[in-house]
Amino acid sequence: MYFENNKALMPEIHHDSDENSICVTLDTVDKIKEFVHTVSRFNAECDLTAWNKRYTVDAKSIMGIFSLDLSRPVRLSVYSSKPDEIVRVMEAVAPFVMI
Repeated sequence: MYFENNKALMPEIHHDSDENSICVTLDTVDKIKEFVHTVSRFNAECDLTAWNKRYTVDAKSIMGIFSLDLSRPVRLSVYSSKPDEIVRVMEAVAPFVMI
């Protein structure tokens, strides 16, 4: 988020695009730690949303992830003004994608 004249400005991001989100499975502590390490390498904003769409947390926050119901897959959404960064994040999290 950027600020100009005390007003918050957001970069252009496609928030509801299906191509910017995928379902991932984080069913072990080791997977969660590896996932957080993976997404934290990028500048893109990454959110995880619970299966019921009631809760969304920062995907780079291990504590936030543990607050979700992980007995079901969760949706990862990636936001960036740089489309190539979104692609790099999606490629990096491929091992966690629900099959």
